[in-house]
Amino acid sequence: MIEAPLDRYRDVVRPEWIDHNQHMNMGYYLVVFDYATDEFFRWVGSASTMSIRCIMRQRAFWRRPTS
Repeated sequence: MIEAPLDRYRDVVRPEWIDHNQHMNMGYYLVVFDYATDEFFRWVGSASTMSIRCIMRQRAFWRRPTS
């Protein structure tokens, strides 16, 4: 059993992530989630983090709406 909540990754909002409204730019939420996902895969012992991410990105690519 693991402790809850799972607290494996922490970061600070970097100045370059701040927009003109003094808020964290939405795009950087994905960056932070990506960093946290890397840490999670390291924690579970996955040596194939990159292959898992490639599969996830490929699936997202093929599911995107077409216009």
